[in-house]
Amino acid sequence: MKIIEKLRFISGTIFLVLFIALMTTKLIFI
Repeated sequence: MKIIEKLRFISGTIFLVLFIALMTTKLIFI
């Protein structure tokens, strides 16, 4: 894999994890 693709994959997974964490905290607090 190229470095750019690897960085894009890592940033994508981090964004996905943060998004899921935000959604779960919203569900818990509501």
